[in-house]
Amino acid sequence: MPGYELLLRLQSSKTEGTARLFFGDVNNIKGSHFNLKVSAREASGTIVLTDQKKFYRFSSTAAGLVYLTEEDIDKVLCVGLPKVLASSAPTQTANRTTAIPNHESLPGAGAVLYLDFDGQTVSGTLWNTNFNGGNPIVAAASTMTTAVMTEIWKLMSEDFRPFALNVTTSETVFNSAPVGRRMRVIYTPTTDFYPGAGGVAYVGSFTWGATSRGETPCWVFNEGIKGAGEAGSHEAGHTLGLSHDGRISPAEEYFAGQGSWAPIMGVGYDERVVQFSKGEYPSANNTEDDLLKISTQNGFGYRPDDHGNTMGTATPLVQNPAGNALAADNGGIIETRGDEDVFRISIIGGSAFIRVEPIYPDYLNLVVLLTLRDSGGTIMATTTAGVATPLLDASLDLPLAAGTYYLSVDGGTGSLGADSDYGSLGAYTIAVRQCAVQAVTRNVSVVLNAAGQATVTAAQVDNGSTASCGIASRQVAPSTFTCANIGSNLVTLTVTDNSGNSSTAPATVTVSDGTAPTVVTQNVSATLALGTASITAAQVDNGSTDNCGIASRGLSRMTFSCADLANSPILVTLTVTDDSGNASTGTASVTVVGTIPVPTIAVTPSTSVFTGGIPTNLYLGYGPQSATLTASGGVSYAWSPAAGLSNPTIANPVFTATMPGTFAYTVTATSASGCTATASVTLTVVNARCGSKNDKVLVCHRGNTLCIASAGVPAHLNQGNQLGACPAARLAGPVPTSGSANELAVYPNPAGDQATVSFRTPLDGNAQVMVYNALGQRVASLYEGAVSGGQLYAFPLHTQNLATGLYQCRLVVDDKAETRRLIIAR
Repeated sequence: MPGYELLLRLQSSKTEGTARLFFGDVNNIKGSHFNLKVSAREASGTIVLTDQKKFYRFSSTAAGLVYLTEEDIDKVLCVGLPKVLASSAPTQTANRTTAIPNHESLPGAGAVLYLDFDGQTVSGTLWNTNFNGGNPIVAAASTMTTAVMTEIWKLMSEDFRPFALNVTTSETVFNSAPVGRRMRVIYTPTTDFYPGAGGVAYVGSFTWGATSRGETPCWVFNEGIKGAGEAGSHEAGHTLGLSHDGRISPAEEYFAGQGSWAPIMGVGYDERVVQFSKGEYPSANNTEDDLLKISTQNGFGYRPDDHGNTMGTATPLVQNPAGNALAADNGGIIETRGDEDVFRISIIGGSAFIRVEPIYPDYLNLVVLLTLRDSGGTIMATTTAGVATPLLDASLDLPLAAGTYYLSVDGGTGSLGADSDYGSLGAYTIAVRQCAVQAVTRNVSVVLNAAGQATVTAAQVDNGSTASCGIASRQVAPSTFTCANIGSNLVTLTVTDNSGNSSTAPATVTVSDGTAPTVVTQNVSATLALGTASITAAQVDNGSTDNCGIASRGLSRMTFSCADLANSPILVTLTVTDDSGNASTGTASVTVVGTIPVPTIAVTPSTSVFTGGIPTNLYLGYGPQSATLTASGGVSYAWSPAAGLSNPTIANPVFTATMPGTFAYTVTATSASGCTATASVTLTVVNARCGSKNDKVLVCHRGNTLCIASAGVPAHLNQGNQLGACPAARLAGPVPTSGSANELAVYPNPAGDQATVSFRTPLDGNAQVMVYNALGQRVASLYEGAVSGGQLYAFPLHTQNLATGLYQCRLVVDDKAETRRLIIAR
């Protein structure tokens, strides 16, 4: 594209007849989709970037040239209607337990708007091609209850009341309508093909059923009456050709309204009056005539006018002998902005209360303008709903002489936020009481007592109720409340006058529980197993109570370990919370039961041959060549490291000496409670072998190392001599080195029957001194262990049993090696 590129990633493809279809996204951009259909020398498809609000269309020419054209996405698709994130409306499980309600707003109408709540499989539409890789969309059924579906139908039927359009919940009615004059609005929680929006629709798709595009439904993903209902009318409006109502300044696509008013093609989730608009509010970015487009572009128009517009064509109200008119018997519809319905009424004399109310006061389009004239046409009174109060009925309560009067009903503007009466259309009812009673209520709050009970009186709820004939009684129902009523409760105040006329009004009684639970605890024990123990809040609770019921119990601490044995008993806190969120606490002691082992290690050489009296010392070439390490104090053991031991997981593994050195072992003992402790032992293996076949024994005799037959060793040991070579000569103190490198020397060289090998390192470390013959075979190990930096070490090398020839003396210090050649000549 000019100035930038679109990188398409292919995710799937399929063959459809002679065409090939390709599906994917745009360079992994979130919310992007593309599809391309190629057949012979024709190409078609789209690229949609919902988050960037971009739309591109593929097209081709007869010459086989393919073009990609950017279009205004708002003219094609409702991209991102805000989603209602939460709903207080009751829901049901996916296994529907209640039936779909059967409602029609205008039976027999030639055009149908179908609210589909029971799930639908959609295939072969632009939704499948553009957003689901060409695959069917299996939309799950709505989880809303029958009652919520009915309220949604009420809201939407009132939005489309002026038109010759049947808003229905019956699929049978939908199927009977012409395919070019019907639309399916699918309510579903299935959003995987179009996530994050409250709903979505293709603009102008209402009539597509009669075109090559085929029937294309619109979608609503919101739940709850207001969220789903407003989204349904909004998306249906798109299918009828309407665009979004937003503002230029501040720049916004969806205008959320002003006062208590909002446009349907904006977003009216939070407003009471939601109407079609033509952009008469300040800074509107869309001034299209919604009503004109709906009534002229979709194969249907307005409903027929139901009442005359003049006094001469007035409709007589249905009145009983007392002169009262019931709302159930009287009403009408304001179909157009120019419509005015006129009714004739007979007054018997005295006072009259006249009330005109929208048919569904909770879902308002019509703001009633009520005018009363006498028989000569003189205006007696006029009122508009919502002028001075938030009440949305227009009512008159005034004394009138006996005679004939005329009542006209029109759509008004009121004071709820609309800038004109443009969208003030819809159905209404008329009620007349010639001895009028008006119940007026206030909302009240009560607190349950310790027994979980509370009451209200009619006087508490009454907020100045009136009756033109005098009030005889007031009653409120229900008046008593228990724990089951915590929260908001709708009550009805009934005011009855002296003539038996009555009026009712709702009020909200908010019931709360201010009594916290009484907490009773008991001390408990926790026995360690595998090193841990746990307790529950139920174990600590010893009969806690609450006036309305306990919702939860929680402990400050529930698990314990071996580390807690030293601090046992341990104090814990039990928190008990009731259904209203009131909480109390109590404490209890937890005694942690268990043991920590105290391990010991005994070392037993494999033979009793005397080697000097230290059982942890073994000498290669003489005496016991292995020892048993016996641990005690636990029930199970683990030795580390495992190298050199017969079995590191038993109490008494056998250590076998194979090479000289120092070998440290640690045993971890575990008690029956799962607690652990450790003990350590160090074994020293000395190479006491010598001779050409390593069949003789080294003995340190008065500072000189002797190589003798094993039979002579006991005599030496009995004289206080020691097995093994005498310690190397070592200078009394550190001697400065000549440099930073390791120093290795052999002298005399050539040597006869004995030579001396000396070395010095600049730093502390670990050293090995070994001698190899010309074949690379090790013939002597002079030293293996720790060394101090700057200290000179010297070791005798007895060569009597070595053949004449060339040898290598090798010094290894911390993985760094030095070598010197030695010639033995006799």
